Amino acid sequence: MEKKYYNKNDIQVLFTSLVNKYLNNGYSFNLAESARGHQGEELKTDLTNDNGKTVIRILVIHCSDVVEVQVRKYSDSKNKTTLWNNEGEMLEEHSFFCVNWYYDENATFVMDKDFFEEIKELKRERAIRNYGKAEFISENAFKPALKIIQRKKGYKSVSLKEISSIEHKGCEYIVRFNSNRNNLTLEA
Repeated sequence: MEKKYYNKNDIQVLFTSLVNKYLNNGYSFNLAESARGHQGEELKTDLTNDNGKTVIRILVIHCSDVVEVQVRKYSDSKNKTTLWNNEGEMLEEHSFFCVNWYYDENATFVMDKDFFEEIKELKRERAIRNYGKAEFISENAFKPALKIIQRKKGYKSVSLKEISSIEHKGCEYIVRFNSNRNNLTLEA
Protein backbone atom coordinates (compact mmCIF):
# COMPACT_ATOMS: atom_id res chain seq x y z
CA MET A 1 0.00 0.00 0.00
CA GLU A 2 1.87 3.04 -1.22
CA LYS A 3 -0.75 5.74 -1.40
CA LYS A 4 -1.05 8.24 1.43
CA TYR A 5 -4.82 8.23 1.95
CA TYR A 6 -7.09 5.21 2.42
CA ASN A 7 -10.79 4.55 2.90
CA LYS A 8 -12.76 1.72 4.51
CA ASN A 9 -12.83 -0.19 1.24
CA ASP A 10 -8.99 -0.25 1.22
CA ILE A 11 -9.04 -1.79 4.70
CA GLN A 12 -11.57 -4.41 3.54
CA VAL A 13 -9.39 -5.23 0.51
CA LEU A 14 -6.35 -5.69 2.77
CA PHE A 15 -8.33 -7.97 5.13
CA THR A 16 -9.61 -10.03 2.18
CA SER A 17 -6.13 -10.33 0.64
CA LEU A 18 -4.70 -11.58 3.95
CA VAL A 19 -7.46 -14.19 4.28
CA ASN A 20 -6.91 -15.28 0.66
CA LYS A 21 -3.14 -15.54 1.24
CA TYR A 22 -3.72 -18.15 3.97
CA LEU A 23 -6.52 -19.94 2.11
CA ASN A 24 -4.21 -20.24 -0.92
CA ASN A 25 -1.56 -21.77 1.37
CA GLY A 26 -3.77 -24.66 2.47
CA TYR A 27 -5.59 -23.10 5.41
CA SER A 28 -9.35 -23.44 5.83
CA PHE A 29 -11.92 -21.69 8.00
CA ASN A 30 -11.87 -22.85 11.61
CA LEU A 31 -15.36 -23.22 13.08
CA ALA A 32 -14.21 -24.61 16.43
CA GLU A 33 -15.34 -23.28 19.82
CA SER A 34 -12.37 -20.90 19.89
CA ALA A 35 -13.78 -18.99 16.92
CA ARG A 36 -16.94 -18.02 18.77
CA GLY A 37 -17.43 -14.94 20.87
CA HIS A 38 -16.70 -11.30 20.41
CA GLN A 39 -13.94 -9.17 21.93
CA GLY A 40 -14.88 -5.84 20.39
CA GLU A 41 -13.34 -6.46 17.00
CA GLU A 42 -15.05 -5.16 13.87
CA LEU A 43 -14.31 -8.34 11.94
CA LYS A 44 -12.36 -11.55 12.45
CA THR A 45 -11.84 -14.94 10.92
CA ASP A 46 -9.98 -17.96 12.26
CA LEU A 47 -8.12 -20.23 9.85
CA THR A 48 -6.34 -23.55 10.43
CA ASN A 49 -4.40 -26.11 8.41
CA ASP A 50 -4.07 -28.77 11.11
CA ASN A 51 -7.64 -29.27 12.35
CA GLY A 52 -7.49 -26.47 14.91
CA LYS A 53 -4.19 -27.20 16.65
CA THR A 54 -2.71 -24.02 15.19
CA VAL A 55 -5.00 -21.11 14.42
CA ILE A 56 -4.30 -18.02 12.35
CA ARG A 57 -6.67 -15.20 13.36
CA ILE A 58 -7.08 -12.24 11.02
CA LEU A 59 -8.95 -9.41 12.65
CA VAL A 60 -9.91 -5.76 12.31
CA ILE A 61 -9.99 -3.77 15.54
CA HIS A 62 -11.31 -0.21 15.83
CA CYS A 63 -10.32 1.78 18.90
CA SER A 64 -10.71 5.56 19.05
CA ASP A 65 -9.12 6.96 15.88
CA VAL A 66 -7.10 3.85 14.94
CA VAL A 67 -8.14 0.80 12.93
CA GLU A 68 -5.75 -2.13 13.06
CA VAL A 69 -5.65 -5.15 10.78
CA GLN A 70 -3.78 -7.91 12.60
CA VAL A 71 -2.67 -11.43 11.80
CA ARG A 72 -2.04 -13.50 14.94
CA LYS A 73 -0.93 -17.10 15.40
CA TYR A 74 -2.14 -19.35 18.22
CA SER A 75 -0.26 -22.63 18.78
CA ASP A 76 -1.71 -25.52 20.77
CA SER A 77 -5.20 -24.07 20.48
CA LYS A 78 -7.03 -27.36 20.06
CA ASN A 79 -9.79 -27.75 22.67
CA LYS A 80 -9.47 -24.13 23.88
CA THR A 81 -12.82 -22.43 24.18
CA THR A 82 -11.46 -18.89 23.88
CA LEU A 83 -8.54 -17.42 21.99
CA TRP A 84 -7.87 -13.94 23.37
CA ASN A 85 -7.01 -11.43 20.65
CA ASN A 86 -4.06 -10.00 22.58
CA GLU A 87 -2.47 -13.37 23.41
CA GLY A 88 -1.65 -14.62 19.93
CA GLU A 89 1.78 -14.18 18.36
CA MET A 90 1.64 -11.08 16.14
CA LEU A 91 2.61 -12.04 12.59
CA GLU A 92 1.45 -8.84 10.84
CA GLU A 93 -0.02 -5.53 11.91
CA HIS A 94 -1.30 -2.70 9.74
CA SER A 95 -2.46 0.50 11.46
CA PHE A 96 -4.81 3.00 9.82
CA PHE A 97 -5.31 6.37 11.54
CA CYS A 98 -8.65 8.07 10.91
CA VAL A 99 -8.26 11.77 10.06
CA ASN A 100 -11.99 12.56 10.15
CA TRP A 101 -15.03 10.92 11.74
CA TYR A 102 -14.76 7.11 11.64
CA TYR A 103 -18.53 6.58 11.38
CA ASP A 104 -18.82 8.75 8.26
CA GLU A 105 -19.11 6.56 5.15
CA ASN A 106 -16.33 8.70 3.61
CA ALA A 107 -13.89 8.24 6.51
CA THR A 108 -10.30 8.88 5.44
CA PHE A 109 -7.27 7.12 6.89
CA VAL A 110 -3.48 7.42 6.75
CA MET A 111 -0.91 4.81 7.77
CA ASP A 112 1.92 7.18 8.68
CA LYS A 113 1.51 8.00 12.39
CA ASP A 114 3.68 11.14 12.20
CA PHE A 115 1.60 12.44 9.28
CA PHE A 116 -1.55 11.65 11.27
CA GLU A 117 -0.22 13.64 14.26
CA GLU A 118 0.50 16.59 11.92
CA ILE A 119 -3.06 16.45 10.60
CA LYS A 120 -4.47 16.27 14.15
CA GLU A 121 -2.43 19.32 15.18
CA LEU A 122 -3.64 21.29 12.13
CA LYS A 123 -7.24 20.32 12.92
CA ARG A 124 -6.77 21.35 16.54
CA GLU A 125 -5.33 24.74 15.52
CA ARG A 126 -8.19 25.26 13.06
CA ALA A 127 -10.75 24.34 15.73
CA ILE A 128 -9.23 26.88 18.10
CA ARG A 129 -9.27 29.59 15.37
CA ASN A 130 -12.81 28.78 14.23
CA TYR A 131 -14.34 27.80 17.55
CA GLY A 132 -17.49 29.84 16.97
CA LYS A 133 -18.06 28.39 13.48
CA ALA A 134 -19.92 25.13 12.96
CA GLU A 135 -19.75 22.36 10.37
CA PHE A 136 -22.79 20.14 9.88
CA ILE A 137 -22.26 16.40 9.48
CA SER A 138 -23.97 14.76 6.49
CA GLU A 139 -27.13 12.72 7.10
CA ASN A 140 -25.24 9.66 5.77
CA ALA A 141 -23.35 9.63 9.09
CA PHE A 142 -26.50 9.64 11.26
CA LYS A 143 -26.96 5.85 11.19
CA PRO A 144 -23.46 4.98 12.48
CA ALA A 145 -23.67 7.91 14.95
CA LEU A 146 -26.87 6.43 16.34
CA LYS A 147 -24.86 3.56 17.88
CA ILE A 148 -22.73 6.05 19.82
CA ILE A 149 -25.73 8.16 20.85
CA GLN A 150 -27.61 5.10 22.14
CA ARG A 151 -24.70 4.25 24.46
CA LYS A 152 -25.29 7.49 26.38
CA LYS A 153 -27.44 7.40 29.49
CA GLY A 154 -31.00 8.46 28.71
CA TYR A 155 -30.60 8.07 24.93
CA LYS A 156 -30.84 4.27 24.54
CA SER A 157 -34.23 4.42 22.79
CA VAL A 158 -33.35 7.22 20.33
CA SER A 159 -34.38 6.43 16.76
CA LEU A 160 -32.80 7.62 13.53
CA LYS A 161 -35.90 9.67 12.74
CA GLU A 162 -35.42 11.72 15.91
CA ILE A 163 -32.00 13.11 14.88
CA SER A 164 -32.43 16.48 13.16
CA SER A 165 -28.75 17.46 12.86
CA ILE A 166 -25.22 16.76 14.04
CA GLU A 167 -23.03 19.81 14.26
CA HIS A 168 -19.24 19.70 14.61
CA LYS A 169 -18.25 22.78 16.56
CA GLY A 170 -14.75 23.23 17.94
CA CYS A 171 -13.84 20.06 19.80
CA GLU A 172 -17.33 18.62 20.14
CA TYR A 173 -20.32 17.25 18.25
CA ILE A 174 -23.75 18.60 19.11
CA VAL A 175 -26.65 16.26 18.32
CA ARG A 176 -30.02 17.98 17.92
CA PHE A 177 -33.31 16.09 17.98
CA ASN A 178 -36.76 16.60 16.39
CA SER A 179 -38.35 15.28 19.58
CA ASN A 180 -38.51 16.77 23.05
CA ARG A 181 -35.10 15.33 23.94
CA ASN A 182 -32.33 17.61 25.15
CA ASN A 183 -29.42 18.22 22.77
CA LEU A 184 -26.53 15.82 23.32
CA THR A 185 -22.92 17.00 23.29
CA LEU A 186 -20.17 14.47 22.44
CA GLU A 187 -16.41 15.04 22.54
CA ALA A 188 -14.72 15.02 19.14
